[in-house]
This record gives sequence, structure tokens and C-alpha cells, in this order.
Amino acid sequence: DGSRSDGSRSDGSRSDGSHSDGSRSDGSHSDGSHSDGSHGDDGSKKQQPDGCCCDSGSKGGTNVTGVADTVTVTASNGATVTATDTKEIQVLGHNSNISVNGTATTASLSATYGAAQTLEFTYNPGNIVSLKQVQTGLGIVIGTNSNTMAFMKISNNANFAQSGASIYFQGAVTSGEKIFADAATNVLTNTPIAGGHFSTTAGSDIFAFVFASQQAFLAGAAPIQTMDYNTSGNQAMHIGDTIGSLSVIGYVGATGGHLAT
Repeated sequence: DGSRSDGSRSDGSRSDGSHSDGSRSDGSHSDGSHSDGSHGDDGSKKQQPDGCCCDSGSKGGTNVTGVADTVTVTASNGATVTATDTKEIQVLGHNSNISVNGTATTASLSATYGAAQTLEFTYNPGNIVSLKQVQTGLGIVIGTNSNTMAFMKISNNANFAQSGASIYFQGAVTSGEKIFADAATNVLTNTPIAGGHFSTTAGSDIFAFVFASQQAFLAGAAPIQTMDYNTSGNQAMHIGDTIGSLSVIGYVGATGGHLAT
């Protein structure tokens, strides 16, 4: 029948279904990868029936998020993402109304996408307010920051330690890093926040606090910089708004959005 005493066959295949080149009859390879370029269950990419890959930005049936120290995030279609750091990830469905990368709108974000649910920022130490549309009170900076590495906390309350304050981000940051301030999920408990969006009460701000280090934060030191940004929608937010050490690069609202990553 073409077989040999070593289990191989004259066509290069073997009795266990594998081939001499390491591939198998099901299209997989002995290293766990597949002929379609996907990989097995070792934490690397694995192709899904709907064409998605289980990595950040994968396609799925729904939009899901995962945050601080979350090991695995699972979408309703079974696609999963493993988070290996302490930052938030966004997983977008293949029918998502959120665009990624490419050209962002230059219009008012709340007017275009509805009430803000998630803001994407880039951290770079800085001390000025630079707005795409100058509006008094939209952004305020107190203090100075020149730290390429720092520790940040973002809340809906100027006193983030107050009972009932929502925490939208908390973690170490470094120059050029992209972070999400998420009003839909508590980043400390990985549980939903009531309402699922930033306050729409006119003039409501989010407050971002920069600490010299995590050690300084844990020791109760005062922040070296505080930034206020009006996210209520009664003033126009834009991609490119810079408030101190944070620049707006992405926005997710009730009716859609755009993310840089």
C-alpha cells in the first residue's frame, strides 16, 4: 500500500496522518500552527469560524472590554482575548460602528457619536491646554509634569477617594502610551458602571491626576498635576484636544466612535 517500516508512505505521509514536512492532513503542523497562518491554544492567534483572530481588535459578535489584571475576555460568540498587562483592551465586533485607525472626524465628538462612554488618550508630559476649538472652561491644568514615567488616576470626582467616586483609569504610564478612560467599566473591580457613560450634566468634568510614581500614590503623596476636561457634551470635544499630559486620540459614544488603536 506504499507504507514503509518506519510508518511513512511513499507519498510522504505517515500512518498518524502527518507528513514528512511536519504538516498534517487537517492542515495543521507539528508546531501547533495551521496552514491558514493561525496557531493553537498556546496563547497565540487561533482562527475562528467567522474569520476573527483572538487578539486585540478581533472581530466578534459584540463589543466587549476587559481591564486591570483581567486574564481573559470572552465575547458572546466565544472569541477570547488574553490580557497580559494591566491596561484596558477594546474588542470590536465585525459589525461595529466604531472605526479604528485611519482618518478621524474633525467635528464635535459628542455631536457626531453621542454621549461619551470611552475616551482614548495618549500620555505625554506637558503643561498647556491646546484645544481644536477654543472654549473657556473645557480644559484646565493645575501643576506641572515632566515625568516620562508616572502613575495616573482618572475619576469623575475631584476627590477620587470619596465614597461613590467612579474610577475610569488607574495605572502606570510612560511617554507615548495610549490609555482608555472608560465610563462603562470600573477598572478596579471589572464591573459595569451604572449609566455606562460620562455624566451628561452640563459642565461635568473628568479629573486626571498625575503622581510621580505608584509608590508616591500609595504613600498618599499629592498629585504633581491635575487635569479637568469637560466630557458632558455641552462643549465640543475634538480629536487632538490636549489637556496637560493627555491628548484625545479616540472616542466611543452611544452611537459610534473612532479609536486610534
